[in-house]
Amino acid sequence: MKKNRLQVTPGLGNDVRIGMGLNYSGGFAETVDEVADLEKAGLDIAFVPEAYSFDAVSQIGYLAAKTTTLELASGIFQIYTRTPSLTAMTAAGLDFVSNGRFVMGLGASGPQVIEGFHGVKYDAPLGRTREVVEICRKVWRREKVEFQGKYYQVPLPAEKGTGLGKPLKIINHPVRDRIPIVIASLGPKNVEMTAEIAEGWEPIFYHPEKAASVWGEPLAKGKAKRDPSLGDLQVFASPALAIGDDVEHMLDWVRPSLALYIGGMGAKGKNFYNDLAVRYGYEKEAETIQDLYLSGKKDEAAAAVPDDLVRAVSLIGPESYVAERVAAFAESGGHHPHRHTARRGSCGSRRVGREAPQDLRVTPRTQQCPAGRIRKGDHDRNQADRRGCGRIRVGLRRRGVGRPRCRCTVAPAPHRDSGAHSCLLLHRAVSRRELQGRTRRHGEGSAGQCAGARQADGGRAARHHHRTARGQGESDAHRAVRECAHGRARLARAR
Repeated sequence: MKKNRLQVTPGLGNDVRIGMGLNYSGGFAETVDEVADLEKAGLDIAFVPEAYSFDAVSQIGYLAAKTTTLELASGIFQIYTRTPSLTAMTAAGLDFVSNGRFVMGLGASGPQVIEGFHGVKYDAPLGRTREVVEICRKVWRREKVEFQGKYYQVPLPAEKGTGLGKPLKIINHPVRDRIPIVIASLGPKNVEMTAEIAEGWEPIFYHPEKAASVWGEPLAKGKAKRDPSLGDLQVFASPALAIGDDVEHMLDWVRPSLALYIGGMGAKGKNFYNDLAVRYGYEKEAETIQDLYLSGKKDEAAAAVPDDLVRAVSLIGPESYVAERVAAFAESGGHHPHRHTARRGSCGSRRVGREAPQDLRVTPRTQQCPAGRIRKGDHDRNQADRRGCGRIRVGLRRRGVGRPRCRCTVAPAPHRDSGAHSCLLLHRAVSRRELQGRTRRHGEGSAGQCAGARQADGGRAARHHHRTARGQGESDAHRAVRECAHGRARLARAR
């Protein structure tokens, strides 16, 4: 089952960022096409997992060649499967081929994968993670790698090898001497370490109402020891997303994922996700889910996932409800809740704003897009039952390279049953003054209104969807931009 994830995430400065998480297996060529299209529409970051499927490096390298502005993240590199120096080289290489767009997601995984698939002892995840991070940063700074830690010694001591090793530094000059590191962690000690040494933290099944009691103290302890040069801790949550009045059924599409992690990702007594559910207050339910899942009753395990847990870790419902839940994520400190688009075979994620202070409260800043409110929902073009779109306000930020881009551009295909359509690929390159809100918005004045949006539908201005018809002359998207007032001006300047 394909499960690419769409993310809407506030990034640095609490500006909204949009991301997508790729699935472990299958459909990669189609996914790359989708990612490339979404990049043109304003996608900011794509996460590529690894687990015990195809390696993430090959896929990230391929995506780097197919994209130009999209940030590319590993989700995650397992600390046991590469030496620290190779991890650093790999990250530097991906940062090189992507021209400084790589984000290194790092984590320990679990003993089932590390020992069962890789045949490597799973031990000291915290100590190893800390040493891996330190060695990586030495490599990226082009220092000679001399490190004598508890778990890694570089060069290898003579008594452990031939004695011929000598300190070396990476040959090439990395694009950046500080590649962002995001650590996936759940336990109190691991979260504390993450808040101390990493640029970002990636929990799973983030529960806003339980976040302070479960993670507040470890985060506060870690941040108290944090190097100010790291900046604010970026927190990546992962609620499933579906906006609409008829999306209640999509909650059932979230249950199997919760059941898999709580019930099947680890043995009895050694399942970190089960432990998290227990810490959330679902001790009996977690035990039931695990017993059912490990006995092969996966459907029964999914059905046993508590409804309030499904709702708490999701953003599924009408627009007003989702807005309330987004506020709850922000208030709790889930500064970058990734929104995962909840649909069968495609769930997505959202990141929420910046690091919260010790009380874990943060208020993300959003800003009205100059092109107006955009309908947001399912992006799977191959499914006819897309539902659950709603309008969301999105913020803007200036990219590290190139011109700032409008955030109005990610929108679903037309909804066949509702008649709702979306504006796509309009105003992708606008001036800084326009981004600051000086320009006209869709529907505000005839000159600033896109031609397609002016088409009346029962007395209302109908939204429209521009679909790119590759290889068939001028595309609908290009024609719509040409017909749009802003588009005509931009094309005139380009000529």
